[in-house]
Amino acid sequence: MKIGETNIFLQSDDYGESYNTSRDILELVKKGHLDGISVITNMKDHEKYHDMFMSAIPEMKRLPYITVHLDLVEGRLIGTAEPDPAGKRRNEDAGGDLIPWTWKSLFLLSLHLPVRDLNGNRMRYKEVLEQLKTEIACQLRRGFDFIYEAQTIASESGIKHEPQTYRIDSHQHAHLIPIVWKALTYLLDKNNLEFDHIRTAHEPLWPFIRTLGFGRGGVKLIGLIKNRILAILAPKAERYIRDHGQKPAYLWGLVMTGHMDMDRIDRVMPHMLKVCEKKGYDLELNIHPGSMLESEVTDEIPRESAEDFYLSDNRALEAETARAFHAMLKNLF
Repeated sequence: MKIGETNIFLQSDDYGESYNTSRDILELVKKGHLDGISVITNMKDHEKYHDMFMSAIPEMKRLPYITVHLDLVEGRLIGTAEPDPAGKRRNEDAGGDLIPWTWKSLFLLSLHLPVRDLNGNRMRYKEVLEQLKTEIACQLRRGFDFIYEAQTIASESGIKHEPQTYRIDSHQHAHLIPIVWKALTYLLDKNNLEFDHIRTAHEPLWPFIRTLGFGRGGVKLIGLIKNRILAILAPKAERYIRDHGQKPAYLWGLVMTGHMDMDRIDRVMPHMLKVCEKKGYDLELNIHPGSMLESEVTDEIPRESAEDFYLSDNRALEAETARAFHAMLKNLF
C-alpha cells in the first residue's frame, strides 16, 4: 500500500523454518494478508516447504513478494559450490553439516578478534569469508529458483503478481555483520545481480519513544539494544541500495520484536510515516506469524532461540496483526 510517497509492506519472516511455521504463513498468504514472505532455504526439509508453497499458488489471491532469507546462524550448510549464484548448483546437500557460526562469532570475527565456532575450531577471517561466499551463493541460487518457479506458476495460473528480481534479507539480520556484508556484496557485484530490495534493518527510534515511552508496553532494553546496534550497521546498506538506484526502506520490528500488536502499531504509525516521508524512505513492517511446535525443535535450531521466540504465544498475536493490518491502514488514512 502507498501513502503519499511511502510504500508500506507487511513482510513475514521464516517461511521454511518448520512445517507448522510455514503452514501458518501460507494460510495468511492465501487470504492476501501478507505483502511479502522471506524464505529460508537451508533447512533439511526445504523441498517439502517448497512443494507446499508451489502447490498452493493457484489458491492465492495474489503472489506475495518473495525474499531470500539468508540463514547463516541456524540450519545447515547447503553447498560447497564455487561462489557463483548465477550459475548451476553443484554439490548441494540439504542434509549437510549444521551451520557452525553464530551472530556473535561472526561479529567478533569482523573485528578481527579471536573467536571459535560452534565446533570449537578457531575462526580465521579469510577462510570464513570464503566459506560465507560459498554458502550465500548457494542460498541465493536456491532462493532465486524458488522465486522463478513461483512466478512461472502464478503466470500459468492467472494469479496476480508483480515481476521481481532478488529481494534479500537474513535471519537475525546477519547480512549486516561486516564480514557477511562483504561476502554478499562481493557476490552481487561480481555477478552483476540486480535486486529490488535489501533489508536495511534501520528502525527509527524516536516514534516509539514519543508514543510509547519506556518500560511496560514501551521500549524495552532488548529491543533498544537491537535497534541501536543495527542503526550503526545499517548505513552501509542504505548507501549501497541508493548507489544501485533503489529506494531504501526503514524497518519496523526491532523495538517491538516478537510482539507486533495492532494497538501499538496504530498509535505509532502516523509518527513513523512522518519520519519516512522526511527521509524519502519506504517502510517494511517485519512480523513472525508462524508458530513452531515443540516437536519441531531439532538440532538445526538452538533450544534457547526456540524457547525465547519460536515457541512463543506472541506468534499467534502477530498472525492476528497480519489479518487486521491492511484494514487498519485504510481506516487510518
